[in-house]
Amino acid sequence: MGTLFNVKIFVLAFFLFSALGYSSAQDKGDSGLNNGDFAHIDDPSSDTPSRGVGADSAGETAGGESPSSKDEGSAEASPRKPRRTSDYAEEDSKDYFDAGYIRKAAFYDLPFLDIEPSELSEYEKDKLISSLKRRLSVYNAAIKRIELKIEEVGGEKYSSKERSNGAKPSPNKDVRMPVEINGKEYDAINAILVATSKDSSATAFFANIKNRNFIVTNMHVMQSESEVNFRTFNGVEIKMPKTGFFSKGKDVFILPVSSIPEGCIALPIEEDISKNLSVFDKLVICGNSMGGGTLVHIMGEVVAVGPDIVEHNCNAQKGHSGSPIYSRKTKNIVGVLSHSIEFSYFEKGKKLGKNPEENRMLGSRDFGYRIDNIKDWTQIKTDKLIELSTNLKDFKQKYTCLANAIHQNSYSRSSNYRDLNKIITLFRSKNKGSSVAYKEAKIEFLKDVKNLIGYEIISMKNKKLDDVFPSATYLLDAFEQLQNDCGALIKNEL
Repeated sequence: MGTLFNVKIFVLAFFLFSALGYSSAQDKGDSGLNNGDFAHIDDPSSDTPSRGVGADSAGETAGGESPSSKDEGSAEASPRKPRRTSDYAEEDSKDYFDAGYIRKAAFYDLPFLDIEPSELSEYEKDKLISSLKRRLSVYNAAIKRIELKIEEVGGEKYSSKERSNGAKPSPNKDVRMPVEINGKEYDAINAILVATSKDSSATAFFANIKNRNFIVTNMHVMQSESEVNFRTFNGVEIKMPKTGFFSKGKDVFILPVSSIPEGCIALPIEEDISKNLSVFDKLVICGNSMGGGTLVHIMGEVVAVGPDIVEHNCNAQKGHSGSPIYSRKTKNIVGVLSHSIEFSYFEKGKKLGKNPEENRMLGSRDFGYRIDNIKDWTQIKTDKLIELSTNLKDFKQKYTCLANAIHQNSYSRSSNYRDLNKIITLFRSKNKGSSVAYKEAKIEFLKDVKNLIGYEIISMKNKKLDDVFPSATYLLDAFEQLQNDCGALIKNEL
């Protein structure tokens, strides 16, 4: 009898020690998200998952199904032990880490996670909060290691798309723009200016071109009915110089200055972009973002290089016009941020459905003008520039009035457009009585408007607005198209 009792004690002791050994083995397993990037945590009290990314989950069947009857939960429901099976592979098949697994591992086995906050005692709340904080610190440390690895291999933490969706890269030395002048290193931000006028708020910068100092910006920034004033990063105000230079068809304007304020520098311009700039080279732009008067850095890459322009993906915002495009490789300025082109497209592989237009995506391409190969600079006085800017604005208003009269049958008089008012008054006087009288009056009205459009086109060309402002070229094209539309309407009425 005593022998049988001793055997029972031995068997109980054996199973007890076996259970303790199994528990210890589980506790010493790798934490959930290591793979060289996520930290190993040996102590299960640190609230990390108790298995490696590549390990099979204890208790899973051969088919990969867990014996647990609970549904796979979200952050609100206590999730079962995360699995690495084909169930999640479809969700993020191109990513090394499985997105579904990471989400579940982040909340696996946390205490009181499946209980409503209102039902928790103060002790339970403190326990849950401390567990979440410990796990968050582990994950933040892992993220930091991943970011350092990205920087080490020359990448950027955030793409331009992620930045536009609200992702904010941590401040680091990558946003600096070091330039070397006379053997000393400076930051290019000391050359950047905020440009303000009656019509807009944009950016400009000091640059050294052919051993002479200039203020550089876009021609469309200078397209104002008032003087453009410049202010340095340190708040020093600079009035618009009396003369400047432009190049026909290029959205670049330079104003010579005899000196630059103390603490400012003139940036070096890359002399041969075709030779020294390549696709995927790292870029930084810094300018007056959204016209708010603050200088914001945005990083990106070269997308393409053309004979006159550089395409980039820096995700520039309104107000960045006139900003210098800085190259990390050459440590020089490779362009002046100028414009973007918006386009629409259908996402490849996506079903269009009954109304394809609902699935149309919008995109944009961003550009800056090169300075290195501009040879044909033309001098112009800045007060003449203001006069021409006012003329261009008048032509834009006339185009709007003419387009409304043709396409929207808007026959209301405009106090600022006497020639069109005369045509509208004549049409109203003849548009009386029968439908035949209306038709004859409409045809005569369209002919008069067509002749007026031709007159405006000749006036614009005589003022040579398209030689000075690139936007005037597009306005001329619009006037010519409007004239063609008017001719088509006359044929329809005949």
